[in-house]
Amino acid sequence: MLSIHKYTLLTLSIAISFSISSPAQKFIALDVYHFTGNMKRIRFYKNDRIIFKEKDSRVLYSGVIIDINDTSFTIEKQDPVRIKDVACIVIDRSNFVTRAIPEFLMAFGGGFIALDSFNNLVNGDSPVIKKEAVIEGVAFAASGWLLMRFAKKKHRIGRRCALKVIDVTPG
Repeated sequence: MLSIHKYTLLTLSIAISFSISSPAQKFIALDVYHFTGNMKRIRFYKNDRIIFKEKDSRVLYSGVIIDINDTSFTIEKQDPVRIKDVACIVIDRSNFVTRAIPEFLMAFGGGFIALDSFNNLVNGDSPVIKKEAVIEGVAFAASGWLLMRFAKKKHRIGRRCALKVIDVTPG
């Protein structure tokens, strides 16, 4: 008799757990169409970091997505942003190493020029700032800047990139 109640209780608890509706599962999809005909979908979920620029604006906005609606999304400390007002999305593909190396190279370029100039000043060499040291320092700083630029990819919304909200709520 006791085992029948166990199975009834188990069946009832499973039925109740499946009947409880789950919250809406939405994400922002950036569909990138390549010239070869392939499509790559980049997904942004709630609590993901997003970097974007609005139409008729030069400012890049960055923040964590706190809410996704049917036609808009909200990032922290901002008003809701409509999907159709987004001009471009910036994808940051950098990690610790790819952030540290460009910063090191840019600082090393400036430090190289300063250290060489200080050395020439102490030794009484003329000219204090040498052309070769400036070229080398600028080359280090420029290579760091280029590496930093390659870590980010800008996708302009238009013919080849589409931004939309996808709802995958079951039922």
